[in-house]
Amino acid sequence: WLEGYLRYTENSEPPRSYHTWCGLSLVAGALQRKIYLQWGFERIYPNLFVVLVGPSGKARKGIALGLAKEMLSRIATVSMAQEASSREAIILAMKRSLVNFSDPSDGRIKFHCSLTAFSEELSVLLGQNDIKLLANLTDWYDSKEDWAYETVGRGRDALQGLCFNLLGATAPEWLQSMLPQEAIGGGFTSRVLFIVEETKGKTVPKHHLTPEETALEEALVHDLEWINQLKGPVVFSPKGE
Repeated sequence: WLEGYLRYTENSEPPRSYHTWCGLSLVAGALQRKIYLQWGFERIYPNLFVVLVGPSGKARKGIALGLAKEMLSRIATVSMAQEASSREAIILAMKRSLVNFSDPSDGRIKFHCSLTAFSEELSVLLGQNDIKLLANLTDWYDSKEDWAYETVGRGRDALQGLCFNLLGATAPEWLQSMLPQEAIGGGFTSRVLFIVEETKGKTVPKHHLTPEETALEEALVHDLEWINQLKGPVVFSPKGE
């Protein structure tokens, strides 16, 4: 699927690395909390925190992110926050995303709040040294079974089966103002994949989708819908099988 996505985006200006990690984030968003890897006592879920970093207007971060957002929006059963703007808005979107599925590994019905958030300007979401939101993002990355929080009107509330997937973009000069010292090297930043580029990948003066690219787009969406239907544990086969 990723190879197909890279073919689909190769006639656009963003660097290949941007498209690669946007594609991986799309797969993570489609898989949601229905797929997991059992690692000892821990379950690892497929969510990612990906941030495209590059100079404003030069690396084409917004184009890469926009193509990814448009494709994932076509999967009706995936919940999205198309432009994450605040902690409260994200929590509300996660609460509204609550659904259930039957886990084939044990036949039990399980609930999850899986959400993919897009932030074309990460500085709008994180603001200036927002310690509370950064702490929440660190918690959300770990896909906890239950996550409790305080509300203004209802007191204590909770989300069940959390799975938060983040795809954002920022200019490098914003990183220092957004992230306090406590976030560097631990906590939040250790969970983020920063994809850094200085320039765009190529110059494309004007491009219209060819019939082949249109067919490839439809195939990618179709397969992403299939990926979204997968459930249960990832199982490694013995070598050679």
